Amino acid sequence: MPQKPVIHLVIPQLIQPLSDWQSHYQFSPLYHYLTRFLVNFEVVKTNNNGIDENLFFKIGGQDFDELPVAIYRSQIHFTEQQNTVGPMVCADPVHLEVGLKDITLTHQIDDLTIGEAKELILLLNDHLKQDGFTFIFGTNKNWYLTLEDDGFKSSSLESVLGKSITNHLPTSNGRNWSVLQNEVQMILHNSPLNQQRELMGLPTINSLWFWGGGQPIPIPEKNIHIISDNEQRGKMIAKASQGEWTDLTGLQNIDESLIEDTIIIAESLQKSALANDVDLYQQSLSGLETEVVKPVFEAWSKGKIEVIIDSCDGKIIKPIRNPSWKFWNKVPSNLLGVNE
Repeated sequence: MPQKPVIHLVIPQLIQPLSDWQSHYQFSPLYHYLTRFLVNFEVVKTNNNGIDENLFFKIGGQDFDELPVAIYRSQIHFTEQQNTVGPMVCADPVHLEVGLKDITLTHQIDDLTIGEAKELILLLNDHLKQDGFTFIFGTNKNWYLTLEDDGFKSSSLESVLGKSITNHLPTSNGRNWSVLQNEVQMILHNSPLNQQRELMGLPTINSLWFWGGGQPIPIPEKNIHIISDNEQRGKMIAKASQGEWTDLTGLQNIDESLIEDTIIIAESLQKSALANDVDLYQQSLSGLETEVVKPVFEAWSKGKIEVIIDSCDGKIIKPIRNPSWKFWNKVPSNLLGVNE
């Protein structure tokens, strides 16, 4: 009997905020389909936390000391000629906030115009190119630094957002990254653009986050279809797996002729979860269930596919279809049972 295709339903922040919200706000989200997967299920623990860590593991089948984000993300942003510049790392503009004890990465800066981003990159290159550093524009919020250095290790931007950077600064065999970070911060602090942003009450671009300098991964032996609501991340994973990418918008059903494993990446809960906005979370959850989870559940309940649900929190859920004779198993009211 041929193996059924597997749908990996990747929904960051699906479970992470629920325990705190229930304790502090008595918030109980309303579900229509997600809890039906939990009548019978098993939980598998992983070493992966965060979206990129989980996605690269899914297509590469291994844990990564360093995520290969720069090499695949840059293929979306660069021309063929630019893609021959050699090793590089992501150098994304961020805002750091200095507290009494810690320095916290509070924002990824994503509101620059293309002209403003290129202005800052030119400023950085004017000061640092003589030291062997070259910064390259990808998009207004995604920049790169060419790098010839062994043993580079870093933390993903997503994993540090909202946290102290103390234990997350990059390291490598031949470079003191704190020195480079300080130089970058001084250059950016004195830029006219940052002074203007400060007057306008906008978060300044006072640092760059260096990360994602891993090597290419082995190409998977099987075809993988990527469907996502984040075009950049979806295309990046499709590049890495040499698979096909499709926009998640408008997903109505799971094609009965589906013969390949599929990764569906739905990031609509991210913003509300990180902002502690329970009303927006429920609104986003309701839309997610109707537009994405429903067609997946219907195909799964008919036995056409297998499903893995991943909240990117170090655990994956494997729903198991409940035998009809086990009529006493009830649909749980929420997803908190996954953590028990």
